[in-house]
Amino acid sequence: MMKTRHFQGAVSWRAGFAAAAAALMLAGCGGSPEPETPSPPSVATTCKLDFTWLDTVRKSGNLIGANGAQAEWTPNCTIRELQSATLTLCVTHMDKSELLISLIRPDGVTKDLPALSSWTSVNTCPPTAGEGWRLELPLSDLALADFSGRWTVRVVDRFPANTSNGIFHGWAFDLQGLR
Repeated sequence: MMKTRHFQGAVSWRAGFAAAAAALMLAGCGGSPEPETPSPPSVATTCKLDFTWLDTVRKSGNLIGANGAQAEWTPNCTIRELQSATLTLCVTHMDKSELLISLIRPDGVTKDLPALSSWTSVNTCPPTAGEGWRLELPLSDLALADFSGRWTVRVVDRFPANTSNGIFHGWAFDLQGLR
């Protein structure tokens, strides 16, 4: 019986030693990974261009014509995950079906937007700034990694000889998402 006790004690001693060695190794000798630092929570943010006149001096707009009129904006904020984008235009034109409206993203990709007849009519334009039109932009058209570059909206009259040239008075742009 003595031998059995001695053998069991040796097994217990070895098991205890192995457990202590493992605990030391895991405690500070590189055996356990550092605890993960949680990523900061996502915060809702808005990058917004309030109504901006194309001609800031006379508070008027630019002739649309065959070459078009355009406006640019570079937001001063960061969006990591876009949730909505709204474009508002203020234009005057006899036949809005002749207008081609394009949005040029910061990565240089041009997206032709739907005809104004599918936009929502709004009363957000200042007096003398034409009719207002608002469009919720499809997020699939705006799949970008970086929203902080230059955005351009261009309005072109596809048939300038049909009617008198229109005027692109101004615009507003609203990007909402998480940063």
